[in-house]
Amino acid sequence: MTCTLCKSAAKLRGRKCAFLGNGRFTSDNWNCDTMAALRGSALWSQRDDLHSGSIAVVLLPDAEELRGYIVLSFYKDRGKVGAAVLMCDDEKPITLTRSIAEAAVRRLA
Repeated sequence: MTCTLCKSAAKLRGRKCAFLGNGRFTSDNWNCDTMAALRGSALWSQRDDLHSGSIAVVLLPDAEELRGYIVLSFYKDRGKVGAAVLMCDDEKPITLTRSIAEAAVRRLA
C-alpha cells in the first residue's frame, strides 16, 4: 500500500513509497511524494554531504497527544529518506506512520 500522494501521482515509475502496507515508514524508499512534501517544508540543517531537516507540525485535533515535530534524515532534496520520526516533548520518539505524515502534509498545505 502506498501513501495518498504516491497513489495519485501521474508517474509512479521509478518511485518507491516510504510507507509499508501496515502504514509504517520504511527507509527502503525513493522519491515518495509525501516525504517530498515534508522535505519541502523542512528547516534544513546541513553537515558535509548529509542534509537533515525538521519541521514543526500541529496535527489534527483528534491526534492532540501526538503534537510535536517530525525529524527527517535525507540526502539532498530528493530521493531516499533514511529516517523519519515524530518527536514530542514528553514522549519517546516514534517511527513515522503514513497517517501522521499525511495529516502533517494537510496541515502544512
